Amino acid sequence: MSVLQLAYVIALRRIVTGWRLEVVLFLGILLAVALMSSGIIFSELLADASLRRALELADPDEANFSVSSYSDLQDPALLPPEGSIYRRSLDIVDGRVAPRLEPYLRERSRIFETSSFFFTGHDRFNLDDNRQPRGRLLYVDRLYPEHARLVEGRWPSDTLTGPPTREAPLEVAIDSYGAELLRFGVGSEMDIFSTSGTGPTPTMPVRVVGVFERADPGGEFWFRAGDSFSSTEYPFAWVPLVTTEETILDRVARIYPGSHSNTMWLFYVDRHGVRSGQVEDLRTALWIAENEALARLEEGSAIVRLDRVLDAYEEQLVLARIPLFLMIFLVIGILIYYLSLVAGLIVKSRTGEIAMLKSRGSTTLQIGILSLVEGLLLSAPAILLGPLLALGVSRLLGNLFFDFSPPAGDLISAALSPQAFLLGVGGAVLAVSILTVSTLFAARQGIVEFRQAGARPPRLPFMQRYYLDILALAIVALLWWQIESRGSVLVRSVGPGGQEIDYSLLLGPVLLLLGFGLLVMRLFPLAAGLMARLAELSGPAWLVQALRRVSRDPAIPGALVVLLMLTTALAVFGSAFSATLEGSQRDRALYAAGADVRVSHYGDRTPMSILGVSERAEAQGGVAVAEVERTSGHVLASVFRSERVNVLAVDADNIEDVAWYRSHFAGGLDLGDLAAAISSDKSPILLEGIPLPEEATGLSLWVQPGRRFPGSFLEGRLRDAKGLYFDVVFGRLNYRGWRRLDSSLTPAERPGSRGFRNAPPSRDVTHPATLISLKVAHRFGEASEPGVAFLQDLKARTPRGEVLLADLSTTDGWQVVENYASPGLFSIETSASAPREEGGSTTSTALTWTPGGSRGLVGLRPGQPETPMPAIVSNSLLEAADARLGDSLAIGMLSVTLPIRAVESADFFPTLHPKEGHFVVVDLKTFNHYYNVHGQDPAGGSNELWASTNGSRLPDHLVAGGIDGLGLNTSDTVLASDLVSQRVTEPLVNAGWGGLLVIMFLALVLASASGVMLFSYMDVRERQTEFALLRTVGFSTRQLNGVVWFNLVLVVVFGVGLGTLAGHLIGIRLLPILEWAEEGVRVAPPMLFRTDWLTLLISYLVLGVVSACTVGWLAWLTSKLEVQRVLRIGEG
Repeated sequence: MSVLQLAYVIALRRIVTGWRLEVVLFLGILLAVALMSSGIIFSELLADASLRRALELADPDEANFSVSSYSDLQDPALLPPEGSIYRRSLDIVDGRVAPRLEPYLRERSRIFETSSFFFTGHDRFNLDDNRQPRGRLLYVDRLYPEHARLVEGRWPSDTLTGPPTREAPLEVAIDSYGAELLRFGVGSEMDIFSTSGTGPTPTMPVRVVGVFERADPGGEFWFRAGDSFSSTEYPFAWVPLVTTEETILDRVARIYPGSHSNTMWLFYVDRHGVRSGQVEDLRTALWIAENEALARLEEGSAIVRLDRVLDAYEEQLVLARIPLFLMIFLVIGILIYYLSLVAGLIVKSRTGEIAMLKSRGSTTLQIGILSLVEGLLLSAPAILLGPLLALGVSRLLGNLFFDFSPPAGDLISAALSPQAFLLGVGGAVLAVSILTVSTLFAARQGIVEFRQAGARPPRLPFMQRYYLDILALAIVALLWWQIESRGSVLVRSVGPGGQEIDYSLLLGPVLLLLGFGLLVMRLFPLAAGLMARLAELSGPAWLVQALRRVSRDPAIPGALVVLLMLTTALAVFGSAFSATLEGSQRDRALYAAGADVRVSHYGDRTPMSILGVSERAEAQGGVAVAEVERTSGHVLASVFRSERVNVLAVDADNIEDVAWYRSHFAGGLDLGDLAAAISSDKSPILLEGIPLPEEATGLSLWVQPGRRFPGSFLEGRLRDAKGLYFDVVFGRLNYRGWRRLDSSLTPAERPGSRGFRNAPPSRDVTHPATLISLKVAHRFGEASEPGVAFLQDLKARTPRGEVLLADLSTTDGWQVVENYASPGLFSIETSASAPREEGGSTTSTALTWTPGGSRGLVGLRPGQPETPMPAIVSNSLLEAADARLGDSLAIGMLSVTLPIRAVESADFFPTLHPKEGHFVVVDLKTFNHYYNVHGQDPAGGSNELWASTNGSRLPDHLVAGGIDGLGLNTSDTVLASDLVSQRVTEPLVNAGWGGLLVIMFLALVLASASGVMLFSYMDVRERQTEFALLRTVGFSTRQLNGVVWFNLVLVVVFGVGLGTLAGHLIGIRLLPILEWAEEGVRVAPPMLFRTDWLTLLISYLVLGVVSACTVGWLAWLTSKLEVQRVLRIGEG
């Protein structure tokens, strides 16, 4: 008998007689096969589910595509030998384009249409060309009966040939709306003629033979067929005339040869049929089809947007595979450890048998072959059952976790791919290899060494004996440092590809767990020995005995502690990171929205300091609303470089009540603290200005230009009691000498301008008003030459007479309005060079300007020297501008440059993503005031409204509808609930984690349970003599149970406790590495470590149930203990 045959016989008998241990070993191999297969199966299932969702959410224009060809109709009597251009185009599409795309299509269609025709023959059609009804002749493949149903009549036929005549007119069908527009029915006739001719054109008689309606008006079939149906969107009635293909090619082409025609092929992608494994083939097919169409079709074109959908899907898939492969790597590492532990326990139980075989002449190789054959016998059914088990669980969990509303019976289906089966075989090979290697190590000692080992204390493990575990810990720490220094597991691929995963970096968490395991294996014996010494002082006898046992031989209990620690750590890390990932998606949606409801609008074009929407919304529906202005600008960071910045002006008084915010956005500061730092109370310039008498009707000012300025005029900028900014015009500066200029207090059009921007004349001014500044305006916006204007005696006109506001004899209390883009171009000074003779002062205020720089207001204002407006700036801007808190910067915008002072800094602020550049946040009232102080034209208000639904009982969509009804011209509405729903229901975010964690955790709990039971069973069996002796010296049953159970309780408590700590630490350390978004940048806002306490509680409950069942089983075993029989066995 050969060695293999003998090994087969012995292994088979061993499996039958020692079935208890073999079941545990088979379970380990089955878990290895199932887990390895499930990784691939669930990864493919996840990819398919995500692709389906991406295609389902795509618009018809994005998911489907079209190819077009433009050509002229050809007279059938004059066709060349190779046939018409139309037929050749059909052959090209059917032969070279469509076959490549057919595997991915649900349907395809074709629209063949002519140029436009005017309708005539009825008095109601005799209108001018701009209003005369018209339409195209067209043929739509597969329109009837698949997608249209006849209301009356029949479908056009192509039995008639030759040019159309009164006796044989063109047969057409029109839709029901077109019949209503033309007041036609079946049998109605008219004439049509081309719209493109300049002279007399031939007419063709047309008869309506059918009226139809679309069977599925909202279906994808019509995604690019907008002009194929009747419409009144134009000044004229548009009614297409549907006919047959042969009618156009034969009858129409005879009358209008050379007229334009268009053929469009529509390809409808099978959104539920395309699999993730076909994405690259589909992408290649699209590229080839598009190029074939462009190269071979007559004036060919293609509209393909599906590649963008596939690109976005693949970006998300790459990011989703980071946690997926991370979990698989962690599970494989724990699985290898579990298999090593189980193999070590089983081999330890067979050391006597192995020693006996060695004493009978068996070699180490033969014993290894015996173990290999045993493993192969167990792995054969495991290879068959494991992939099927993984497939069944993946299908079940896929249909439970993936939230879809597909057609009936069309559920997400997992499949067993060759890769999954091969990986399962790899798991079996791994398990068998570990068993064989463990046996070979044990087979190195013979019967003498075996007896010596039984009479001596157990030796330290090899790793600890030579301090190799310390060396391994140092290597793990070095590798983890390298991984953290990289900051991400994503790398840029070489070539045109995008982000790729560096799988070597995913070994980091595995190494970290390995480091924890080595640390526990080194410290657990010390902890057990210390507890034993403490117990000897005052502990009960059963506790002392149990601790002595663990301290003398801590290797196996320590290894089991590590297994439970790894399982618990995975449960803690997985559940916490699942909650963290889902919470991060929710946070990203809320951050992008900024508030529960965000409405973009065009305002009512009123330059108010604030529109006052908050009060109106609160009064109407109890909704908290804050106004926001979003714009952009640039900051000069150095002499040769400027940095783009996003500017957000917020209503500081209300923003805290509506905005979604986290304190770590700004170094622990609350949003209220930030709002208080930029509040309008911090800007005294808002209180400056000259208040006018409430009964004032106008202003007057003495002015002398330095010379004639025909294109310049003097204005005043005012703000009324409600915050409306407006300009009043004193007059042109096209004269010499002193002259009194008067103005009313009504917003007036600027002479020579098209009107007063942003302030409709119907807006009433609420008195009293405040004079903000006096300014010299120029016809073309900027001064073309230097100049000076002398000013005196600013007065307000009232019914009771004039009131002096400022004599302007000196510049005291007045400041020049600085142009921060080009400082120093404007100035004011007290001047005696232009005295006013008649009752005036000998001195006046001289306003001087010099051309150059960017647009800015040339003027002077009453008040103290200007201080920059307080702002919250991003830390990235401070770094780029080499500035710090307290420094001043200038923000250049389209028509003005404003000064800011950095009073607080932040890394994030709602709706402002760091990838979009630096940001500045200021108060809205302050921003509008500074803008009106420095800007040439009045401006104000806001362009966004942020609302919170917390104080309202109305759902967010009704709140958005209420905001739309406030009289603003809204352009876009963002609901935070919609964004959250879109993100958290994404399969790559939520469902994948849920299903994957269930598979992994259940498998590892089963593995840990089998390991605990195997250890407990072997521990009780090996210590039967010890238990019998303890009973003889007086130990009660309860004390004996305490000795038996203590090892198990100690292992579970240490394992679960250390696992909880390890999982938490690993999760925290991994966050910076995993928080990357689809665009390859860090997510905003950063992830917060969250713990799903319910999932964690379930994990602990499962481990607790396993431990309780094991305790009950051990109690049953010890109750069957027969002292006399055990002692006789021990003596033998």
